Amino acid sequence: MSTGTLGLSGSPIIQLMGGLVLNGGNLKGANISHAVHSLSFGESFEGQTSPLQDVVNLVPTHVGQYQFHIKVIPTIYRPLRGAPVKSNSYSMHEQFVKLDVLSSMQSQPGVYFNYDFYPVMVELVETKPSFLNFITRICGIIGGVVTVARVLDSLIHRAREQLKKSD
Repeated sequence: MSTGTLGLSGSPIIQLMGGLVLNGGNLKGANISHAVHSLSFGESFEGQTSPLQDVVNLVPTHVGQYQFHIKVIPTIYRPLRGAPVKSNSYSMHEQFVKLDVLSSMQSQPGVYFNYDFYPVMVELVETKPSFLNFITRICGIIGGVVTVARVLDSLIHRAREQLKKSD
């Protein structure tokens, strides 16, 4: 599995030896509200969903990190007609992590996209229902209509019989 992080921040950082990261900016008044208009990992195809399409997050004035955890799965879409499309599908969840004075020494406020590429592949194949499937559905519809008609006829017949007896 391959992983990575894309971080967007407005404050400068200082990276020391050993991977220690110190925040060099002022944490007061940091606003990490953001809008994601579109995010994709490859060419789009029919029926593909994009969880991060037109997402707007208005974050309170707290100092923190807004994190998107994204799971990317390689996908091949094979339409009924046309060439196959090699792309990636993804799912995600999001969270806001509030930073205090101590944690802000090693982490900085911002918006972070943490992604994992999974080593499995999904293949979506568009198919056309068979003629037998079509006939079965038509027979089911006709059978349903006939059944409802018989029930209504029986109810009307009983109601007429009851009216004749009461007269």
